[in-house]
Amino acid sequence: MREKEMKKYRKSKGLLAILLAVMLSLTMVPAAFANPVDPEGIDRAAITKVLKVPVGTDVPSITFTFTIEGISINDDTTRASSVPVAGNAGQASIVFPGTTANPYQHTENVLPDSTYYYLESAELFGNIVWPDTGRYTYLITENSTQYALDDGEFLIESQAVYRVVVYVKEDPITKLPYIWGIGAFRITDDGGTDLGPGGVKVDPTPGGPATGEWSYSQMTFGNVYYKHNGDDGEDPEKDTLIISKEVSGEYGSSQTYFDFTLTINKPSLVPDTVTSYRAYILDGTTVVSNLTNNKVGASFITTDSNNVTCIDIPLGTPFTFALKHGQSLVLTNAFVGSNYSISEAATPSYKPFVVVLSNNTLIGEVTAGIGSGLAVPADGTAITSNPLVGELKNSAAFENVNDGIEETGLTMENLPFIGMIALAALGLGAFILIQARKRRAEEL
Repeated sequence: MREKEMKKYRKSKGLLAILLAVMLSLTMVPAAFANPVDPEGIDRAAITKVLKVPVGTDVPSITFTFTIEGISINDDTTRASSVPVAGNAGQASIVFPGTTANPYQHTENVLPDSTYYYLESAELFGNIVWPDTGRYTYLITENSTQYALDDGEFLIESQAVYRVVVYVKEDPITKLPYIWGIGAFRITDDGGTDLGPGGVKVDPTPGGPATGEWSYSQMTFGNVYYKHNGDDGEDPEKDTLIISKEVSGEYGSSQTYFDFTLTINKPSLVPDTVTSYRAYILDGTTVVSNLTNNKVGASFITTDSNNVTCIDIPLGTPFTFALKHGQSLVLTNAFVGSNYSISEAATPSYKPFVVVLSNNTLIGEVTAGIGSGLAVPADGTAITSNPLVGELKNSAAFENVNDGIEETGLTMENLPFIGMIALAALGLGAFILIQARKRRAEEL
């Protein structure tokens, strides 16, 4: 009996060893099979293009193209040439129509100062006549765009790569090969980072905004487009943002300099390698070359490619400068979607106000009292958040008025009358005092 139990033990131990060996071999499956694939029911696939732009940026008219490359049949790469051609001759395209017909916007996981636009390609594998059953593997990549970038336009292209496995089985009734399922895996992200063995499984099923909900193919390629309207950024006449100063009033001085502090921020989508914006100070239409009176720090002053004096304004930190009547600070390469704050220091006897335009639209005015400072944005006004730089004209036009009116209400014009009144009061006081002394003398 004891010998029987030992045999049973040895047998079970052997089965356990075999089971462990099988499990170990499964953990050594090549990366191509490492994904948990259950593609049944997924029999269509499309590409989604996500075009990310800073808020307020017009969508360009641009065509994106993709290559759908057959790489293996049943993991046999020597049969790559026999893989059926997918898409349109191995290519797919997505056309962004520009501002005339903006594509669908999506708000999920979107940066707060950005807009994401989505469009989807045609279905990729529906028109294929499959030669046989098996696993057909494709790689999908985005081609370099042929879009001609103008001065001031920038496009960061997606480096994403997808592996798509099409499982073809035989229909039990028609005996014809058909798509039983499609497995799609992101193996490289938009920035070109390898996502490891097997990649990340995604659902490639096309859908579009059927009910206003997220239903696009998750096989996405994300590109970033941003721009400024200052051409090469070195032409003072091509301003992207202008801060101007006017002085008025009977006692206004055209030679008084008013102190400003500007903080401007780039859109989140613009790479962090961009650390400053180019600016000039103009007196009328003439570039100011000696910026001493404008109180610009020497470390910010430089010259452009035409050897014209200009300023590199750091992003995200306060920048101080001064302007007199008729002068302006002109930024030439601030990207659309940039936001800024601007303040003017108090100047005695001057009453300041500012009119702010964003994208050639009046967004508000701010006024302060005589001898007070002024800031934009300002609580209690129409401008309660940082103004944005839009595609069209963007400006903060400051004007300071000096009519000789002090906060006390006294002016130079009424000073003589005030003096006469004071003298009359003194005379009346003296008369009353004399009369009081006379009465006191008589009583004695």
